[in-house]
Amino acid sequence: MNTPVRIIEFSENGFRFKLIQILNQKFKDSPLHLEPVGEIKFQASSTEDDWYGMSFVVDTDNPEYLFKMAELSKLITSKLRWRAQPNEVMELIGGDEHEIFDQEFISKKKEGQSIYCVWRGESLQRKLIANSLEEAESQIEDKNLTVKHKSLIKF
Repeated sequence: MNTPVRIIEFSENGFRFKLIQILNQKFKDSPLHLEPVGEIKFQASSTEDDWYGMSFVVDTDNPEYLFKMAELSKLITSKLRWRAQPNEVMELIGGDEHEIFDQEFISKKKEGQSIYCVWRGESLQRKLIANSLEEAESQIEDKNLTVKHKSLIKF
């Protein structure tokens, strides 16, 4: 199982919180268009190392996302205990950590590669990730499209 996720940590009122935001590919042909499905939330006091209070949060109008989060919840609670730690959950779901870069969720595994924009005239068609312009151009079947380098991925 390979699950795209984003990790968010913050403190509030003497407690620490860690959110594992579950991401989903919005369009079948565009792996860069990810959107949040829901989150797995943990908390800990500021003096403790162990996390507790695992909960599942879904904020969506898409029934498929409810089903996806329900499946993850069932998997996690059946294989791990309710006091499961975030690293155990990440290992179980095959968490592929993403960061926001250039207004997109990008896997940390892609650091060092580049984002390329694919244009038809003056209209942006999509973005893709590749190691070089040649590699990016080889991913495009339509020869009427132009590929231009946008930015190097660095976190």
